[in-house]
Amino acid sequence: DLDFVIVGLDRDFNYNKLEIAQKCILEGKARFYATNADSTLPVARGLKPGAGVMVNALITCTGKNPVRIFGKPEPFGILSILRKYYTPAKEACIFGDRLNTDIFAGNRAGVITVAVLTGVTTKQMVDDIIWKGEKENKHLIPNLVIDSLEEIFRN
Repeated sequence: DLDFVIVGLDRDFNYNKLEIAQKCILEGKARFYATNADSTLPVARGLKPGAGVMVNALITCTGKNPVRIFGKPEPFGILSILRKYYTPAKEACIFGDRLNTDIFAGNRAGVITVAVLTGVTTKQMVDDIIWKGEKENKHLIPNLVIDSLEEIFRN
């Protein structure tokens, strides 16, 4: 008798958990929410599957999308914080290492976006979007690009 199925990163994800979540959603008793839809998770030695893998598994076996995705690239969390602290979007910024989640969410929320090149995103990825002039990807272009967070403390 679950009211909600909330899917996020689960390092112990397995078929049985998926089966239970599927049943709860298909029987119409539980509403489906997701923490985020990141396809990968950067770690010291490369990438691991992200929460989006679990979210997409449930989408696939139920044919239903989450009622809401709370995390990036959805702007919901950012907009909630701005409202709570009465902060205009143009006076806030988001730092992130992913164009398709962090920067996309920040652009959708109208805040200043800063891509940090210490994770997934590379300078070449940003340059490719800018120089190719791909209109469908303009929402992925950050306002600033920095090599690391240490740069914000330099004079």
